Amino acid sequence: MNLGAKRLRDYLERRHLTQREFSVAVETSEATISRIVNEGSIPDVGLCVRIKQYTDGYVVPEDWTKKNPENIIASKTA
Repeated sequence: MNLGAKRLRDYLERRHLTQREFSVAVETSEATISRIVNEGSIPDVGLCVRIKQYTDGYVVPEDWTKKNPENIIASKTA
């Protein structure tokens, strides 16, 4: 599982935010957030920065990179 997707999904659930509400807040489409949450895509750098800002650092760009130990473990088991 992608840590970025997992953390973003968790953030939305904890804050009782819909993907639509979040997409408006970070200035992207609802479809883009859906793809990210469902691990169909990875956000570009600009969107990563906006997600980090909106979530007050709960979801950070490193969550989508191999620099994150959880992603390294997941990619080795896949």
